[in-house]
Amino acid sequence: MISLKIFPIEVAVWKHTNDKGFDSFSTKFTKRVKKADPNTGEAVYSDSDFFSGDDLLKVAALAQEVHKRTSIEDRSP
Repeated sequence: MISLKIFPIEVAVWKHTNDKGFDSFSTKFTKRVKKADPNTGEAVYSDSDFFSGDDLLKVAALAQEVHKRTSIEDRSP
């Protein structure tokens, strides 16, 4: 698994090899968000898969890096 971050955005990439030896990749983008706990008022962190306009350049930069890293992988047996 590959994990890359540009705070607060993170992307995780998993490599899968099929029964014929060909590789494919799955990706998941998440955003780390801080919210106040409704019971205690303390800050708690959670993950979200919603992105604001300000996040999109970070998502794009991470996607480009993932593409670069997965494109150089040998995908054939």
